[in-house]
Formats: sequence, structure tokens, C-alpha cells
Amino acid sequence: MDPLFLTALVSVIGSVSGIAGVLIGSRIAANAADRASKSAERQHFRELGMQFAMVNFECCVKMAERASDNRGIDCSIPPLRSFVIQGLKVMDVVSDPNLSTKAMIKKIAECEDFADAITRAAMAR
Repeated sequence: MDPLFLTALVSVIGSVSGIAGVLIGSRIAANAADRASKSAERQHFRELGMQFAMVNFECCVKMAERASDNRGIDCSIPPLRSFVIQGLKVMDVVSDPNLSTKAMIKKIAECEDFADAITRAAMAR
């Protein structure tokens, strides 16, 4: 075989291998960045769910205090964990990009029913 041909063949094989390595490496890096982005997004929605739960809980506490102060009505409120579960479940629904508006409304209604069931169970204790 001609040495010039072998040199050209080795160069082409080396170039193709280099390009393939770059493509594979960039795909792996893109996948890692996508996973990190999704993880950060899930963390953000969990934090929003906790904020939602805390605000909702604080509002219920204030309403119970007002009812007790103004009317002498003894109001009990569900435990904080009920609000946390509700907030996290609602954020799971809201963060799902595959849901249509109608499906989201239905899922949020199911979350409310679930939260009501937890509240009733907690209050029965």
C-alpha cells in the first residue's frame, strides 16, 4: 500500500473519531445540564409549595383567632402537615407541563378533595 494513502486514511479515521468524541461528549454534557435544570425547577416548585402551605396555614390561624376574639367561637385548625401536603400536591400539578388547563383544574380539585380528607382525618384524632 502507498504510505501517503495510509497516512490520509489514518488522518480521516482520527478526524472522524475526534468528531464522534466531541458529539458524544457534548450530548452527555447537554443531558447533565438538562437534569440539573429539571432538578432546580423541581426544587423551586417544592419551595413554592412550602410557601403556599405556610401562607395558607397562617391565614387559617388568623381567621381562627379572629373568630375566637370577636365571637367567642372555639375554632380548631388542621395540623400544619395537612397544609404542607396540600401545597406540595398542588405544586406537583402546576409544575406538570403536559397537563391541559382542563386536566389541571380537575387535578387541583382532586388535590382539594385529598386535602379535605386529610383534614377530616386529622381533626378526628
